[in-house]
Amino acid sequence: MIDSVISQLKEEYINDFNAWQIYQALRLHFQKSSYNVEKYGFYNETYSWNKYLKASQYEVHLFDRLAKHYQTNVNYITAIAANFFYLQPKGTWEIPPVIELQDAYIKLKQYIMSPQYYIKQDLTILQENYNISVLQIVNGEVPEIYSLAHNGIISYESLVLIDFSTGNSKYVCSQLKDSLIWNAYKSKYVKYKPFVCTSITPELKDYIKTQLQQLTV
Repeated sequence: MIDSVISQLKEEYINDFNAWQIYQALRLHFQKSSYNVEKYGFYNETYSWNKYLKASQYEVHLFDRLAKHYQTNVNYITAIAANFFYLQPKGTWEIPPVIELQDAYIKLKQYIMSPQYYIKQDLTILQENYNISVLQIVNGEVPEIYSLAHNGIISYESLVLIDFSTGNSKYVCSQLKDSLIWNAYKSKYVKYKPFVCTSITPELKDYIKTQLQQLTV
């Protein structure tokens, strides 16, 4: 029903070297506009075994701990992608305390396990509390639905599914291409989208559109 770069993975156990390689690819994905895991994958040849042999003891211990904690590539990629999006580290090796990283991981993992629950819940919130203008540009401002996700009123994951169904972000990009606020928001949000969804079935897309049509004018 929903595909993503995570759902397309073959689940495998990882070691410290794998964790180091994957982290590097995800760091490039979130911090460099020219790199995209949809195109280049989770293993960048620049970060080879020979390069890892020169890594500091801090790096080796860090990625050994992360590999043992998350065990598989699917769990680990889920955690690190959520880390870069929700916690937005700036440094090369900035990993938050385990509790904070786990909280970010759980947000994405729970959605992956039950996406229909989250989209139905968030569509209900929109229907009960907002009208159709929540999706629209009003007075040159970014549509309110994006701030709802930013403030945790609906999930970012549901926002991605709504985007896939309506093309709302493409509409906003075409209208607010010079907006500093929108471009700052978009730069991180667009990088997170493939971890949530790369395609959805026509049936789910139609369901979401039908529910949104019930928002009052």
